[in-house]
Amino acid sequence: MPNHESRLKLLSRLLFAILVLINLGTASGQDVTVALIAPSKSFTAGSRESVWLYCMNNAGSNIQHTFSRSLNCTLISSSRTNDAVLSIIGDNEVGVDIPSKGFSRAEYLLIIPRAAEGQVRLEAASCNGIVFDVKAEDSKHQPAAGQIADNADFANRHLDANAARSSELKTFFDDHIFRYEPIYFILGTYPAAKFQFSLKGKILNGTCAENPLGNLYFAYTQTSLWDLLSKDPSFYDTSYKPSGFLYYTNVLSKDSPMRLDLQGGVEHESNGRGGAEEHSLNTVYLQPTLTYDFTTNMFLTLQPRAWYYLSVGHNNNDLADYRGYVALYSALTWQSKSWEKIQLSSTLRLGDAGWHTGEQVDFIFFLPQLWHYHFNPAIQVQYFSGYGETLRQYNQISHSIRGGFCLTF
Repeated sequence: MPNHESRLKLLSRLLFAILVLINLGTASGQDVTVALIAPSKSFTAGSRESVWLYCMNNAGSNIQHTFSRSLNCTLISSSRTNDAVLSIIGDNEVGVDIPSKGFSRAEYLLIIPRAAEGQVRLEAASCNGIVFDVKAEDSKHQPAAGQIADNADFANRHLDANAARSSELKTFFDDHIFRYEPIYFILGTYPAAKFQFSLKGKILNGTCAENPLGNLYFAYTQTSLWDLLSKDPSFYDTSYKPSGFLYYTNVLSKDSPMRLDLQGGVEHESNGRGGAEEHSLNTVYLQPTLTYDFTTNMFLTLQPRAWYYLSVGHNNNDLADYRGYVALYSALTWQSKSWEKIQLSSTLRLGDAGWHTGEQVDFIFFLPQLWHYHFNPAIQVQYFSGYGETLRQYNQISHSIRGGFCLTF
């Protein structure tokens, strides 16, 4: 009989979880549904347990979602109410791309209070509540005497305080620091190595509706060419690009098969070499990004960019003749629900007279099962032909092909 009851309880929890997912997933007017899933077993008072948070994409195109590093929540029982924190476990990726009608999930750690017992309800902001059973702590694991119990309680409070401080720091970075341009390291044509690092940060909290500067970002991108394979390795050239911009997402109707994002701001670029080899420029630019959803797995991105030169360095007064005033980035991306992702992209730049072109083509593919989960980069192959692969070569033709690893794209 007990086995029969436990099976019925497990079945009821599974059915409850399915109903939650179905009901929340079909909610009208929501692009993203976030749901906690009730555990299928009882928890023990004083233990550290895990719960799963699911995020479902109800939109007609891919979305980027960020799981919070920590969630404030409340544990409610018949006798008392406790504040608690759900903290994301391990090295789970907190920023994910979710395909249309697909989902992603993250595992969170929950510390069960020692005083909890019986049926407990967990409530967190912006998602559903869940109910689970808590068993009393096993007496054979209880401290033998008062001093041992005091030491154990002190240790737990110390661990919980450290966990809370760590969660706050993780939450800050999670809410303010994001990937920007691709991060990669590739090898090939002289100078052999090319690598790029890029991040963007949100300046203020809130959205534009809450704060006029809520969509203000600062970004930094560094692209370097390194003569790595020579007898005396040295850096061939590096571009340093800090920028500040306003960024608005999904400015079209949510029912549209196309997504339009708008970005505009100012950008500085220089190679930091000093003297006669110093090249630099300052621009103000506008960059719309249009993404079209062909199917649930295929997307086309078009990103034109137009700029105006606020100033150029005295060593590169003719920069506009070679770099021009417009560029076009285009990308065709395929992504499966099991996270395989393949992208073919091209960046074309035209000089002021309609020639002096420079074109870069990137082929990147990501196979989650290819590497160990702690090191899981994509494979990237890059080809460049034309003028201006670097600021040092802004008025020179070069051709290169390289391959290697891409961490974000």
